[in-house]
Amino acid sequence: MIFPNHHLKISQALTIALSSLASCLLVHGQSDLLRFANNDQLHGKYQSIDSQGQVVWKNDHAEQAIAFKQDKLHRIIFNNAQPAESSQYTQFVELSNGDILPAKVESLDANFIQLDTDYAGHLSIPRNKLKSIYSHPYQGRLLYYGPLNEDGWVQVSSPEENGDEEFDDEELPAEDPTDWTHHGLSWYSTSDSNQHLVRENALTDQCSLRFEVEWRDLFYLNVALFAETPNLHLADEDAAASAKKKLSTMQKIGEVTGQCYVLTLSQHNANLLRLIEDEKGEITSQKISDRSSSVRAMANKKMAVEIRISRPNRLLLLFIDGQLIKQWPLGSEVHTKGLSLALSNGNNNHTRSNIFKISQLSISEWSGYFDSPASMEVSDQDLIMLHNGIDRMAGNCESINNGKVTFYGPYDSQLSVPLDEVKVINFATENISQESENDNQVSRIFLAPYGRISGSLVKSDHQHLNIKHSLIGNVPISIHFASTLDFSANQSLLDLWDDRF
Repeated sequence: MIFPNHHLKISQALTIALSSLASCLLVHGQSDLLRFANNDQLHGKYQSIDSQGQVVWKNDHAEQAIAFKQDKLHRIIFNNAQPAESSQYTQFVELSNGDILPAKVESLDANFIQLDTDYAGHLSIPRNKLKSIYSHPYQGRLLYYGPLNEDGWVQVSSPEENGDEEFDDEELPAEDPTDWTHHGLSWYSTSDSNQHLVRENALTDQCSLRFEVEWRDLFYLNVALFAETPNLHLADEDAAASAKKKLSTMQKIGEVTGQCYVLTLSQHNANLLRLIEDEKGEITSQKISDRSSSVRAMANKKMAVEIRISRPNRLLLLFIDGQLIKQWPLGSEVHTKGLSLALSNGNNNHTRSNIFKISQLSISEWSGYFDSPASMEVSDQDLIMLHNGIDRMAGNCESINNGKVTFYGPYDSQLSVPLDEVKVINFATENISQESENDNQVSRIFLAPYGRISGSLVKSDHQHLNIKHSLIGNVPISIHFASTLDFSANQSLLDLWDDRF
């Protein structure tokens, strides 16, 4: 973590960090991490699932392996969320229960789809359990998915008005706890609007950013896009100068991000601003539209956000829960040349609670296709769309054989096209059979590079995670492809907050 306006503390922080790292390496020396439902954790090595469904765990400090009941566990993170192998298949099959399987589609008929996978072998799945088949899990090539760990993220502080304070090395003030905390597979934020979570060079000129956000009471988030991050590594004298300035909220963001676009998002509305540098070298903000866009988040305090942004087309689209909320033109001239992403808590009233978490964050290339994800679903017909994002047809997906899709459209028209040329096939929603699962018995295995399969864990060895899947039956999953085993499907949002919240 980098704090530009606290350079006096860097050497001390590095000493502590290196000592902690050395301690971890000496004490743990193992690659897996077990998190408990009460937020305790234990390093070690996954061994097996026994006949009673207990997780058998080995820690170097224990003479014998220990068995834990699943209802006491939150998740297992394998090998620091860096699996030994990643699936080589670029087709994805989404099931009615939300599972996403990377696979090669061998065939599809009126009754079944046949899949070949490198993590579970051959799978045969009833057709009425299919939701979609697509070549990419998102709009285009996946650039990032996580946060599986903290790698690639850095926390940066906005300048604070403390530049006149001086401390001897022995009298350094205690470092405040960081606002952004990585826990499990999520980033958590409390209420510090001066802390920015930055991922440098994360974006492309035309890309899609997706994430899920959940909150307790209030939700205010600033998303800086195409940030130039000129002050990520400030010299001491520059940091001191910045700290003496009287800055607005947007100017504080600009001190970290430089020129960029900032989407301000809450459960009520959304706004887009442009931060630009004036002739004096000062950051100023310009609101791109005078009217806020209503978000109207549901009472469950959770929403799925997608931001599609194109520098060449000077356009930003905001989707909430699959519905297009707003389209903003970026203007005749795009001022920023950066590619970084920065997130910050938008709460300026620190007396009010603004605790939220961000998960399922992905960045992918965007083809420029504008349709809302919800518009790609038809209740009584299948829908096929080709890679160009324009050609599509509604009708019946008759079959897939030998890498070719046979699709019947209106007026007895027939389309025969290589599966490699197909972007997505969405199946008629009224034909999809929904399964009711007992969440108390369901665990979820997250696969590399992207995928999820869920079910009830049964007896397994150290090489496999065997599950009883409600749609497929018994499936042995090679542990070499697993990044995380999650037991928390039955836990509420508040159960997953860090204790300090």
